[in-house]
Amino acid sequence: MSFFKRTKNKDSEQNFADSEQRGEHSTFRVDATSLKKISESDKYSDDGVIKQIADFPPHQDVLTHPQSTNISLRVPVDLQDKILAIKLDPTRARIVFDPAENDAVEPYFAVIQTALGSIGISVLTPHLRAEKSVIRSVRLNSEKKATTTSGLGNKSDGANLFREWVQIAKNERATDLHIRVLDGGQSEVTMRVDGELEPITGSYRGLFTSRDALNAMKSAYEVFSDRHSNNHGTFSETSTLSSMIDSALGIPNLRLRFASLRGLYGPKAVIRLLPSNVNEKCMSFQDMGFAPSHIDMFERAQRLDAGAIAQMGVTGSGKTTAAKTFVETHPKYGSSAMYQVADPIEYPIYHMHQIYVQRNLMVLNESGKKDVYSEAIESLLRSDPDFVDVGEVRDVLSARAMANIAKSGHVSMFTLHVDSVSGTINRLTDPKIGLTRSELTSGNLIGLLCYQALVPILCPHCKLPQHEVSHALRKINTEKSLQEDRYITYLCGVFNEKLGIDASILRWKNPDGCEHCKKRGAKGLTICAEILMPDDDWLDLSAANKDREAIRVWRKNYSDKQFTSENMNGKLVMEHAIYKAYKGLIDPRSVERFGQISSLEVFK
Repeated sequence: MSFFKRTKNKDSEQNFADSEQRGEHSTFRVDATSLKKISESDKYSDDGVIKQIADFPPHQDVLTHPQSTNISLRVPVDLQDKILAIKLDPTRARIVFDPAENDAVEPYFAVIQTALGSIGISVLTPHLRAEKSVIRSVRLNSEKKATTTSGLGNKSDGANLFREWVQIAKNERATDLHIRVLDGGQSEVTMRVDGELEPITGSYRGLFTSRDALNAMKSAYEVFSDRHSNNHGTFSETSTLSSMIDSALGIPNLRLRFASLRGLYGPKAVIRLLPSNVNEKCMSFQDMGFAPSHIDMFERAQRLDAGAIAQMGVTGSGKTTAAKTFVETHPKYGSSAMYQVADPIEYPIYHMHQIYVQRNLMVLNESGKKDVYSEAIESLLRSDPDFVDVGEVRDVLSARAMANIAKSGHVSMFTLHVDSVSGTINRLTDPKIGLTRSELTSGNLIGLLCYQALVPILCPHCKLPQHEVSHALRKINTEKSLQEDRYITYLCGVFNEKLGIDASILRWKNPDGCEHCKKRGAKGLTICAEILMPDDDWLDLSAANKDREAIRVWRKNYSDKQFTSENMNGKLVMEHAIYKAYKGLIDPRSVERFGQISSLEVFK
């Protein structure tokens, strides 16, 4: 599509089409006649409004967008299709706006004129008027041409932008950074703070151009990635990629795990922020939110001579952090041979020999073709280990390594993506992992099963009782807020009637937040967990493929059956969350992320 004014001369149209195909119109050329017409007349249609892209004036570039390098030329994302500044030649520009949005865009007239004047570009008047659809087409075409002409753009600009986003995320104590390409030449950058995704600060609602996002992803993968990780050298918008980013970023005490995947409109990258200081003190189990009874079981597991320790949960549940604490608080930490084999290694641990492997790579040895993971495990078992962390069990290789180490008279630790302790056996016997139910329930393999999840902590300065949060939600008076009010009323009834907990003592997230929590209503994260050390009843029932009954019997045998007690022996993760809601630490709505409270079996 051309933004040149069309003529009815078919020969000239063909000549232009031919030159466009040859790439001769990478920028918009302006002749003296066109400039004179633009300067002297504002009449492009009967009512003075440009209604067709064919009638748009020739120009070189669009100067305004949400993330212009000149901050004075940035316009809010919701106005980017309502006002433009177009560059006619090196010294002259024109403002184009949607007259239907005159009140919204008028404040930007003087701002844009001043900004362009400061760099030697004069703005011609009167300003041109155009329909929103025309302005949008011009903007999108400009972005498309810029991307086509320069590939993914300048690496240094992308590197600076990526570094800026990461620094902001670190300052806000975010765990993850999300970069996603959207439809219409846009992208969004969000960060996960206290368990919730929110727009990155320092920008207009976290929205950027798609070019910004692609430049940042490309720089992250090609400039900053550790060449010894899974980096393949060249960023691709259509491939699934992963890598680790270490010192090259230049932000102290920070490592990043980069992962990208393709999408409908473009790729998305998720960057996990990880501490890198090997001397940084680990979090205590107590500070993470484990109950005293949980900590007792961890300490018992630390004294095992053999068996497997499982840290389980969904992505981003703090499994790796808990595993690090387990190692660094171990009574024999620093006086025993501890090893880790992982892809990737997320945390450096001083007294542990850490071996990085890429499971997708194959190497040749004397016996023929063998994967590097198996080689590492075989070498490790000949190295007099006391404790081996095999990282995430996600395939046959890692599962078999975990089982072999545990059965050979050593302690092994692993992480597993699963949604509860009761799902452990089914997950490990999945054909992709390949262990058998009989070996898992033999009695000498599993030493401890810990399932955990991270839940936002209510801001202690602004959390509200039920009647106040209901008032605040009704004041907002949207369909969503009224729905939340009804849900809160329902949960109060469940706490009162089913759990025997007076709902008036519960505290809820303030929808407005306060200055202490930066208007989030939450500040920090806490772990809710269920921890099981297998006994004969659990092993026998699990061996008979009665996983749900095994958990039921475990609860009945060990629980004190009190929802207001901090003793978590024999209690589900939901029960731990109920206790924390009872104490006013978390929002009661967070309890039902672990299932419906109404379906929980209550023992008397």
